[in-house]
Amino acid sequence: MEKKKTTPPPVLDNYLELIYLKAKARWAEWMDRNSTRLGARKIKILFIAVTALFGTLCLLLILSGGQLFYTKPHMRPDIIQTIRAPIAAITTASPSDTLAIKKIREFHSYMENLSVTEGGRKTRDSILEARPGLMDSIRILETMYNYNKDE
Repeated sequence: MEKKKTTPPPVLDNYLELIYLKAKARWAEWMDRNSTRLGARKIKILFIAVTALFGTLCLLLILSGGQLFYTKPHMRPDIIQTIRAPIAAITTASPSDTLAIKKIREFHSYMENLSVTEGGRKTRDSILEARPGLMDSIRILETMYNYNKDE
């Protein structure tokens, strides 16, 4: 025999919903009373004024790049600077560079040797699936080191 779990009725939810509906009805009645006092012409003028106000604010926000309301300079977000690529990424060969290229070549040969066995292929495939551009990056690094070595 299964026991049915009964949940208590949502008393608070119903009460809050009732308060919300009453407030909404009162707001609608108040708006209706006040809008009937205004003529059609005044309603159009009010609509145009509110639309112009919000349109102006939106335009100012767009033109200021979202920094319109930041009054203190330390609160302003950083301005995005353009990134310039260096002329030569690696200019001189230092002992740490030769160690770096040695490690890069070792990793490249390790990745190639993984494809010899079936288990290695699974490992290599999972590595390349997690990092799709890894082998391209290694080739680019090797090319950069070889290019700078020739100069």
